[in-house]
Amino acid sequence: MTTFTLSRAQSFEVPQRTTIAVRLSPVVWNTALIAIAALLGVWYLVQVNLNMSRNFQVNDLQNQLTAVQTVEHANEIKLTQSETVSNLTAQAASLGMVPVGSVEYISRPSSGVALR
Repeated sequence: MTTFTLSRAQSFEVPQRTTIAVRLSPVVWNTALIAIAALLGVWYLVQVNLNMSRNFQVNDLQNQLTAVQTVEHANEIKLTQSETVSNLTAQAASLGMVPVGSVEYISRPSSGVALR
């Protein structure tokens, strides 16, 4: 123990710290290192497996997107073809409609009401 003295003739003792030495045998260290390596290996395999399953899901979604885009493109072509002037004229004739001759527009007279 270490003894300290204060100015008023008081002294006190500070106890020494005792260290506890833990000594592990090489067998324990080797076992711990092998266990850590095994856990890291299992973690790596799980991560690779999760990554591959996500990649398959993304690939399936991309295939679905491509199919939907193909159908959308085909529908746009059909719509464009159905909106042509010749097609609309033929559809109107099949419904019994006749073409319009001349168009007259009427204009309203100026109002007779005073504005504020």
